[in-house]
Amino acid sequence: AKYLQDLENLSLGYFPKARVLMMKSDGGAASAGMLAATPVQTMMSGPVAGVIGSRYLGDIKNVENLLTFDVGGTSTDMAVIPGRPLTKSELTVARHPVRSEAVDIDTIGAGGGSLASIQLGGVLKVGPQSAGARPGPACYMRGGTEATLTDALVVLGHLNPEVLLDGAMPIDAQKSRDAVTKSAATELRMSVSDAAWGILTVLSANVVAAMRTITVERGYDPREFTLIPFGGMGPTTACKIAVDLGVRRILIPRDPGTFSAYGMLVTDIQQERSVTKLTPLATAEPAMLEEMYRGLEVKVSADLLRENVPQHQLKLLRFAGMRYSGQSYEVMVPAAGFSKQEIEDMGATFHAAHLRRYGHSADNQPLEIVNFRVVGLGVIPKPRLREFAPASSATAPVENRRPVYFGVDLTLDTPVYRRARLEPGMEIQGPAVIEEKTSTTVLYPRQSARVDKYLNLEVDLPATD
Repeated sequence: AKYLQDLENLSLGYFPKARVLMMKSDGGAASAGMLAATPVQTMMSGPVAGVIGSRYLGDIKNVENLLTFDVGGTSTDMAVIPGRPLTKSELTVARHPVRSEAVDIDTIGAGGGSLASIQLGGVLKVGPQSAGARPGPACYMRGGTEATLTDALVVLGHLNPEVLLDGAMPIDAQKSRDAVTKSAATELRMSVSDAAWGILTVLSANVVAAMRTITVERGYDPREFTLIPFGGMGPTTACKIAVDLGVRRILIPRDPGTFSAYGMLVTDIQQERSVTKLTPLATAEPAMLEEMYRGLEVKVSADLLRENVPQHQLKLLRFAGMRYSGQSYEVMVPAAGFSKQEIEDMGATFHAAHLRRYGHSADNQPLEIVNFRVVGLGVIPKPRLREFAPASSATAPVENRRPVYFGVDLTLDTPVYRRARLEPGMEIQGPAVIEEKTSTTVLYPRQSARVDKYLNLEVDLPATD
């Protein structure tokens, strides 16, 4: 409570007319006063902002099915968005179960600082251990000597071998080569370039396996989704991972390294109230259900009015946490109304949701409502994405060229582009490297990218069998 209050006071000291809001793990935002009473709602809220930003960008681009891919220094956060973000009622933090509503995000230890090592039997392993910010990758010249994914990408030519952050951060490519040689190449008895490619391949396999868990194993076909990579390392690895996963389209936002911060700007104030009352669906009385939800709506509306949300900006949504009789977990489904047909539809919706999430359903099993939940939204104005005029030429200006390694015996003289110089309508054919301040995008052979009117990069991948 003290920390949040201090943060709010500090912000208001600089911006006295501002409204200070904090991100929550359920995808909404709340004031410091509200969160001081329910701090559990802030757990894992950072990665959620990127999911909300992705959904907003998808709405602008009229793309329904999205996969988010947020890669930083130590971890990769992934979420599947089949129209709207999925949520879960329980998450795990440091092996502790936390019963709190949250956007459904999977995290693995794979990022730019993930360490490469040779395990017993000569097996190359990447992550989950990380070099962290200190000492960081060897090329950062802060004392690191172990190979990381960043070092491997420098060796491959995927990252600039001299500077990062638009030239603000000099790096030492030779230290990357030395680290990859020491950590992998020597023991594997292969060239430093092949070893670096192995590091990228292993990390890609780890990510693809995790992504298959949240897509294929839940009944989602990756070919029907658009991948949105962000974070400093997301666009750098996305084009390889997309091929391995079977994704055919990638949408890379502007300034991907700060995209999660953008997601915080497009969320709404959100409060919720819930009550637990075990209610068999087959015998549920419509009047009782309506009374239960109306009582919750009154409380949620009062919460939002205390957050200074005008009445005309309030939006109330009803949900039911349902389960098969005897289960110990619930699946949240919308609760629109309580006519006989609408109650039957709730059951059908639950069966379909359970099948998609857990791979099975039991249509003849009796159903129970366990939790009644009302979510209240205080809809706030969103910043509009600026539209830019189309370029006079579709040809993107080449900044320079360098050799880039794309696989065993495949090193290509590759053009390098500055993203700041790209304009709407410009097209780039792979192989190519597109550098910007907060990230680098790597296009592989046969891949192509086009700049849209918002300066996002639309990447098309060739179909594979």
